[in-house]
Amino acid sequence: MWALVLLSYLISPILAEPSQTQGLTAVDIVISGLKEQAWTDDDQPCLEQTLFILDNVRNYTAWAVWVWNSMHSPVGTFYGSEYSLGNYDQCLNAPTTAADPGLVTQYCLADITLTEKEYGKKHHDVLGSTEPYLATRTPIGRNLNRVIWGTCLPSTCKPDTISKILRVMYQINPLTPSVPRITVDTCEAADKTTEYSFGFYAFMTLTTLLVATSVISTYYIQRSDTKTSFHTIAYAFSLQRNWSALTRKTNDDIGILNLLKVGLVTLAVTTHTAFFEVMGPISNGLHFDDVMLETKNPLLNMVKHIDLPVDNFLILSGMFLVQGLMAKNKKPLVGLVNRYFRLTASYAVVIFYVASVAIYTGAGPFWQKFAGREQQACVENWWLNLLMLNNYINSDNICLIVSWYIPCDYQLAVMGTMLYLLYQNKILGKKTAVLTVLVAVMIPGVVTYWKKLPGFLLYHNLETMLDIRKNDVYVETYIRSHNRAGPYFVGMAMGYIITKYEPKRYRNVISKKLSLLLFTLACVTAYIVATHPLSYVGLQYHHLSSALYAAYSRNLWAIATCTTIAVIEYGPVASVRGIASWHGFAVLSRLAYGVYLTHSIILQQNLYSRRNVQQFDLIYSEGMHGFGILAISVVFSLLLWLFVEAPLNNIVNLFTNSGSKKEIVNQKTKENGEGNSKMSDKIK
Repeated sequence: MWALVLLSYLISPILAEPSQTQGLTAVDIVISGLKEQAWTDDDQPCLEQTLFILDNVRNYTAWAVWVWNSMHSPVGTFYGSEYSLGNYDQCLNAPTTAADPGLVTQYCLADITLTEKEYGKKHHDVLGSTEPYLATRTPIGRNLNRVIWGTCLPSTCKPDTISKILRVMYQINPLTPSVPRITVDTCEAADKTTEYSFGFYAFMTLTTLLVATSVISTYYIQRSDTKTSFHTIAYAFSLQRNWSALTRKTNDDIGILNLLKVGLVTLAVTTHTAFFEVMGPISNGLHFDDVMLETKNPLLNMVKHIDLPVDNFLILSGMFLVQGLMAKNKKPLVGLVNRYFRLTASYAVVIFYVASVAIYTGAGPFWQKFAGREQQACVENWWLNLLMLNNYINSDNICLIVSWYIPCDYQLAVMGTMLYLLYQNKILGKKTAVLTVLVAVMIPGVVTYWKKLPGFLLYHNLETMLDIRKNDVYVETYIRSHNRAGPYFVGMAMGYIITKYEPKRYRNVISKKLSLLLFTLACVTAYIVATHPLSYVGLQYHHLSSALYAAYSRNLWAIATCTTIAVIEYGPVASVRGIASWHGFAVLSRLAYGVYLTHSIILQQNLYSRRNVQQFDLIYSEGMHGFGILAISVVFSLLLWLFVEAPLNNIVNLFTNSGSKKEIVNQKTKENGEGNSKMSDKIK
């Protein structure tokens, strides 16, 4: 093997100037190296076909060069490019059967550890050997010692045989003097056929039935005035009725809440887009490291706190809960039942899609591996999602990474309902409620201190950033409802204020000077929380500061958010209220939940089917790409609303709302359909 390394260095000038010599080529090196290896009988079919390809490459035969050209040696390793994927499609469409009907290619991903030597260095020395340089992780934990190599070889080759062949091919462009450890991860043959599962056909049948039911019901309602039970059920599926419910104008909408909801879901989609980009193959990994390691630039610090706006969803949810509880015609238990079905209608369809269909909708170098992992997580844990327990049980294998919010919201709704009812008790209720809120504020800090966790989600460990299921903060604190209760309770308090003191009746009760003061304080508070340099100073972990930040950050952010809402609704800022009252925001806010549900599967579709390495660029990722994902998500959310969410909500309301059957029948003559829509547009 050392002879091969020496030979590759000796012939490099020859390879660099092919026009001046007819000496050895890279193909010759590989052929010579393969012949020197010890092969078993099981290896022979693969070896013979590989040598057949290489001999034809040396003769410049088109079909063979087609295969050879679909691979390339690892590049960009020193700047954090972990993936060298070659050309997946070229490999699987190689016309090898024209030369030999039994020669079929397969595309394989090999996991390469460049050196297994360990070094005690903490810093990279560019003047030293490549071996200690690559074996030393970056300050953020990036492993430069690992390469994922996409290769194209005969389908007769087994993983162990492929590893031997790749060790020889690696010597064309070695990165360290050590012999690498190569293991083959996944392979996909060109002649692979797809067999659809029962779940796939079941989902397609369900989708067809939902669409057909809605179309037929719409046609029936337009031509029938007979008020029967069948008519009532059909009206629940009416596309005309559900479209009217989506686009209706109501007098009790608070414009700033709709605007905030639309802004939050936009930020969530664009932010997730940026981090999904990083989870995939990028060419400039060290640039991302620099962004995450920056602590002096406040704007870049905000990138690491980008999860804070998620608490605004909980604030809004708490506000809407109290609005519903304070409505005299709403019973708490009925409200929780309605809320459960509103949450699970589209949610169940999305889970069903990921578990049964998504795996068949794409292809790519690592599609089967990563899309298969998401499918398996949903196959195993779908029932936890529907029971609203997936943020506590098997959360390290959660079905749909972003779905943690849904059980968290529902659990907090149950907790908030109990707290609200307890608050009505004049003797112990108020004291108990206040004590509960104080405990909720303290719990995140106590848990962070007890488990010795960082105080924020995106701490300086690259592996846990890219695979969030391995992130201790995500699993232990971020997704647990008892750690997110503080902002929810702040939202409930704000909901009580805007319900008791209806903004339309109390305009401008806050003076201009006080509005300016409160708004300034809110902005300064939010800025301090969002740009805090975290609990790392020079990447040194501070136990107490992490706990303190975890305890106060989200609650201060919630207070700043609610203060801003109060200033806009009760202060002299009519121009802002005018912008926020645009009807389009109300319509889009009703689609926000569906956008939140669907955007992650669209992102996964894009990431897992990626063929090439991309450049990480924060502005591009969050801008052009992020808004494209957002637009597609809005379309899917609209479909879910028309065919799933609205019809099921209508049917549930038939059984849970007193007199609702009569209301629904009468709604045919009304455009705004007020009977069952008061809370259906709230993000859950």
